[in-house]
Amino acid sequence: MDFFRNAPSERYIEGVISCVNDDIATIELKMGMGVITLPKKYIISDNEIKPGQVVGLLMSFPEVVFDGVDDKHVSESKDRVISIEENILKAAS
Repeated sequence: MDFFRNAPSERYIEGVISCVNDDIATIELKMGMGVITLPKKYIISDNEIKPGQVVGLLMSFPEVVFDGVDDKHVSESKDRVISIEENILKAAS
C-alpha cells in the first residue's frame, strides 16, 4: 500500500441486492453511491442471497495510482461489461 498518497478512510455503506443470477449479484448502494456488480461468492451470508436483502460493507474512495492508460485492460474490460450487462438483462426478463 505504499502507492497510496492518502491514508485509506473506510466508511460503512449499505445497499440493497437488486439482482441475483447463477454467479453474479448486483447491489444498489444507498445515498446515490452507485451500483456494484460482483460474484456471489464475495457476499458473506449464512443463507442463499436474494433480491431485496440489505447488505453492509466498508468502502474507501478510489484513488488513481497510475496516470497512464492500460489500453489492453480497457479493451478487455469493455468486453466484460457488455457480457455482465447481457447476463443482467437475461436475469431480469
